[in-house]
Amino acid sequence: MRSVLSLFILLLLAGCTALTPAPTQTEKAPPANAPLSIRGNAIVEFTNGTVMRGHAVIAAREPAFFKIVLLGPFGHTAWAMTGNEKSISIYKNAKSTTYGFRDPNLPYSFSSHELIAYLMGKTPSIPVDRPGAESYRTIRDKNGQITTVVKSIGGRPVLNVVMGNYRTVSGHNLPFLISISDKHRNLKIRFNGIEVNPPLNDAVFGEKKASTAGLD
Repeated sequence: MRSVLSLFILLLLAGCTALTPAPTQTEKAPPANAPLSIRGNAIVEFTNGTVMRGHAVIAAREPAFFKIVLLGPFGHTAWAMTGNEKSISIYKNAKSTTYGFRDPNLPYSFSSHELIAYLMGKTPSIPVDRPGAESYRTIRDKNGQITTVVKSIGGRPVLNVVMGNYRTVSGHNLPFLISISDKHRNLKIRFNGIEVNPPLNDAVFGEKKASTAGLD
């Protein structure tokens, strides 16, 4: 009698396990961790009163190093932006100007670590030195890929980022289309190709080198 009862309990437990519903598509885990560095070619468009558009080479490395070099019609550097943990430098008209992140004259409403997060399809982390001052609202699609990030300061939205056209490169899902907008400016990046985890040394991100050295 005891053997029959034990067999009945085992069958009952097995039946309950079989009836457990399978995860739905909306329960998919987010994509794998982002790469540590990327390098790519893109069409870049800046809107800041006027529109500047052209081919560019882009490199980025965690945690806060990036360089965007916009090429002129003869392959020369027409414009460049370089960033690190403390500042962003903009090269224009053969002159480089460096801004700290809190500088009110900085033309763009993002820091280096924020831009790198967007390039890699992530939400930026909250700055350690300003807890509670900045926040990010993230919207994901059914596959866990980020489609929108809204940055707010003191509860007021100041930046809207749209990411799309995700492609898998070396096992990483990366956005090939990124649009970053505030009230006055827009930066749109449309990648043609991306290389994942290329070796990028510090010299590539040198502020005084407004060139494609190390990016090709």
